[in-house]
Amino acid sequence: MELKLLKSKDEFMLERAENEFWAYKTENNAYQKDLVLLDNVQFIYELSLAELELKALGIEFETKNGLREFQILNKSNECKKLIKKRGSYYKTIEGEFTDYFQIIQKNQTRSVNQYLTHWIYPYKGKFHPQMIRALLNIIGLKEGDTVLDPFSGSGTTALEAQPLKDLGYELEKMRDSFIGVRGNGRNRVELYNEDMKRSFEEIHRVLKPNKYAVIVIGNATYQGKEIKTVEFTIEYMESLGFSLVNNINKIIFGLYNVMKKENILIFKKER
Repeated sequence: MELKLLKSKDEFMLERAENEFWAYKTENNAYQKDLVLLDNVQFIYELSLAELELKALGIEFETKNGLREFQILNKSNECKKLIKKRGSYYKTIEGEFTDYFQIIQKNQTRSVNQYLTHWIYPYKGKFHPQMIRALLNIIGLKEGDTVLDPFSGSGTTALEAQPLKDLGYELEKMRDSFIGVRGNGRNRVELYNEDMKRSFEEIHRVLKPNKYAVIVIGNATYQGKEIKTVEFTIEYMESLGFSLVNNINKIIFGLYNVMKKENILIFKKER
């Protein structure tokens, strides 16, 4: 008697994922549509950033088709060029693929966030380059402006902002200077807070008045206790003279993530 083994749901989904670029579907059925999101955009925080990005670029719009499309109300060639060149979460604008969509076609892996050198170092705490690209647009970054990332990590912000990247250092020698790595046991959290304070102070010192600082951070768990990092950040930033403009919840998915939620904090320097 022949025995047939049925594939489990997990095996079926894995096989499907291995055989198609679901995030990069290159067929274009959007010729009559103003603005369409990338196929892989699926979280509320991504939609929030996409809308804030459009507003920052001066685009007036209405959402359509279950929030996956936007009808542009102030159409112009300039608006089209801005979205096509600088947009982060959009696949097509009036039927034409955006620059961002074209870039991610060159990925060496199937992840939407691994284009260019964004996965050269698999740092677990790294954030999505799409998110950083959108935030740089939202805070009004212009050519010639300088972006400071005091927590450069694997260089996501540096790559999206496209300045020279902070290369050439020996990581082993830098370890004792890393925020969150210094110390052990009881004093690690204390050292972390002191390092973060100095970082926030430096952000305030170098930032011009009425400009923005964006911090993506979550409450960590250390030795079984939750560390209220988000609340600490908001309180200390406000004490320095920043005002909290926006606080966006970001859910974290993935097998290797201990932290399940982050907050995207957008501050403005008032004084």
